[in-house]
Amino acid sequence: MSAGVIWSFGAVLVRGTTTLDVWQYLGWRSIGLIAMLWVLAVLRGQNLPRATLRQAGIGWMAAVGLFFSSLMIIVALKTTSVANAVFLSSTGPVIALVLSGIVFSDRPTAGIVASALAALSGIGIMVLGDAGNGSSIGNIAAVASAAGFAVYSLCLRAQPGKDWSTSLWAHGWMCLLVCIVMAALKGPLFQGGWERAVPAFHGAIIIGVGLLLFNRASRMVSAVNLAIIAQTETVLAPVWGWALLAELPPMPSLVGGAVILIGVIGAGLATVRLATTIPPVVSP
Repeated sequence: MSAGVIWSFGAVLVRGTTTLDVWQYLGWRSIGLIAMLWVLAVLRGQNLPRATLRQAGIGWMAAVGLFFSSLMIIVALKTTSVANAVFLSSTGPVIALVLSGIVFSDRPTAGIVASALAALSGIGIMVLGDAGNGSSIGNIAAVASAAGFAVYSLCLRAQPGKDWSTSLWAHGWMCLLVCIVMAALKGPLFQGGWERAVPAFHGAIIIGVGLLLFNRASRMVSAVNLAIIAQTETVLAPVWGWALLAELPPMPSLVGGAVILIGVIGAGLATVRLATTIPPVVSP
């Protein structure tokens, strides 16, 4: 549960840094994540750069999925409310379960169908409730972030025993390199003063430490409990948005988010039943 609590602060950090654009925030967050993963690899005696370059194609596919997911969630948090971004992006496990029926020819169970319909209904409620508010780009980006995470999930499903730290590190470098290029075209990456420390902290601590805690919990807690406990992030992030940023979610966001949450928890239960490996959403 501690991992979900830590991840839940990521959304307000993105939303609260007003002097950094999408590329600047994502770039500095990537620097923090890269540094944290490298330190952990050194402590384990792992040559992370060499292992990353030698990883198989599925590792790079997972990295691309994470890169797209990370980019889209930052766009979402910059252009829509914390509640909408978090609830809509939390549909990743549901999308992954649906796609697994196509990729792995899994036969959809009644639970999977119900979860998908619940998530789709929740998305519809939130999008229709936001019509005319100018946040449609952010809502679309949040769902796109979930789709990117679903690609990463399917890669984990294909090789459940693989060490995915190389994909996480590769995704960090992808984000950083693209951000450097975009910053060169639009503005300097290194502006922002002290606020540059916020995304670096986000990458190193919010994501890095959260992953460490979650990985430790995965060895002690059942999969069904993990699937439910991981939604602590989804529940708390809108609370922090209200308490720290005075963002009070409108009723359609709360209702749609609740329906999505039901669908995601149902997807977690269906995942356990199918003995698949569809991880919960990690704060991007």
